[in-house]
Amino acid sequence: MKLTSKILGLLITLTVLMPALAKSNKHCDKNCKEEVVKYVQGGVSAPGNGTRKHPFSSLLEAQNDRCWDVLIVLPSTVALDYGITLKPGQKLIGECNPTRGLLPTQPTITNTHSASNGGNGAVVLGDSTIKNIYFKNTYASAINYDSANDLVVQDVLITGFDHGTDSISGIQGTCTKSGKTFIERTIIRNDNGGYAGVNDTTANLVGIHRELTICKCDFSELSDIGINTGPVGDSTNSSFVVIKDCYFHDFINLAEIGISCGGTGGATQIVLVENSRFYNIGGETSHIVGQPSSTSSLKLKIDSCLFEETSLNGAVAVEVGKRTRDASSEIILENSVSTSLSHFFLSVLALNVTVKNKLCGNTVTGGIFYQTGTSQGSTNMEEMTDIIGNVFIGSTGISVNPGAPYTLLTINLEDNCFSGGNAAGNVGISSLETTGNTNAGNATITAHCNSIIDFATDIQNETHTTINATENWWGGLPCASGSGCVGSQICQKGVCVGPAHVINTGGGTVYVMPSLTASIKCPPCCAR
Repeated sequence: MKLTSKILGLLITLTVLMPALAKSNKHCDKNCKEEVVKYVQGGVSAPGNGTRKHPFSSLLEAQNDRCWDVLIVLPSTVALDYGITLKPGQKLIGECNPTRGLLPTQPTITNTHSASNGGNGAVVLGDSTIKNIYFKNTYASAINYDSANDLVVQDVLITGFDHGTDSISGIQGTCTKSGKTFIERTIIRNDNGGYAGVNDTTANLVGIHRELTICKCDFSELSDIGINTGPVGDSTNSSFVVIKDCYFHDFINLAEIGISCGGTGGATQIVLVENSRFYNIGGETSHIVGQPSSTSSLKLKIDSCLFEETSLNGAVAVEVGKRTRDASSEIILENSVSTSLSHFFLSVLALNVTVKNKLCGNTVTGGIFYQTGTSQGSTNMEEMTDIIGNVFIGSTGISVNPGAPYTLLTINLEDNCFSGGNAAGNVGISSLETTGNTNAGNATITAHCNSIIDFATDIQNETHTTINATENWWGGLPCASGSGCVGSQICQKGVCVGPAHVINTGGGTVYVMPSLTASIKCPPCCAR
């Protein structure tokens, strides 16, 4: 009986101690304490014991030692090869910051072997922090977090990733778990034909929610995309993304994208891009692309960004809807500046797409301010766009180019100042046929209280679009007794008011009167 009582007492004691033992043995032996710090350095003599005086000589040596929470990578002229896998809770931290300029010695990790660690520099299996590391010339990704929960990446330099398939990203997460990714003060540049600087998506599973924050990062000399993000799977998957104070510049090829977002398979995504700069991303593609598909939805807000190219070359600041089917999106683009791009905003709709856009407070020079169209043969396409308080100098203010009739198209312009710069061929408001289609179908453009001046053609309507352009300032010369005015202008209060050049040959309707009799402040133009 006494023996039984002793055994029972021991079991009770072990039951009480088990949570504490489990906590202290997250990924090491029972004799280890929490937050054990060990060291590794390339080029030192093997073997090491992980102390600062005798650091591990390789990542494999460090990984085989289960008794550490934080692995400090000491600077060296010799990179640590073969990569490392971080268990849940482990941290990988370099002793100095490589993003502040290359020094003779850096905390450097590489992986030149496709069969070791998947060719990745670091693989994250749970929650982890990676900081102050230079990932150089990895065969696959610098950091792979497909199986991670929460990941923090700070002050990391990544160059020369993807030596294998040309489809790998610098920081790669096709995530199988819900969680948060935070990337800060990181530089990603000069890949080897890789896919994206950062690729953050979900695996084709259910119930996955991801949050991605990228701030104060630099993306340059990339071959394809700066940041690609979008949940996949079904309506139970979602992602929330914030990209702030980032710089995308000097990509390698013409057909490049700064940020690509939008889910598929019914997933939802919310994206905020703020205070970021896009410079020479690609002369034949878009700086930001929002393209949800397959019943997915996207809400994208772009605020206070700068879009620049050294030449027009077909580049687009923001593109939405292209190549999408059975999807919906809401895009807000405000307080941004664009120079020398062929388009500021481009929307091309496909089958069963619903798009809502708001462009407000932007300043744009060059090319076309806003263009929308439809894919030939598509049906059930709805687009509703508000364009308010923008300043634009370029070739075309508003351009509608349908390849198929819309189910609904409404474009509302208010308090904008558009100028064609007195250049030949420039058009203020245009609705033209595409691929032989002359029916824009249920399309209405309403322009109220705008300044639309110095265009060779003020309005050109070759489709069945209805254009209600009343109470706008079109510019005008002095007149007397109804003489001296041209086109659709009339003499009113000694000024020729109304558009001077209107073309309406597609069977649509154009209303232009009444017009304002004096120029207006840009923007806003008039009080309501």
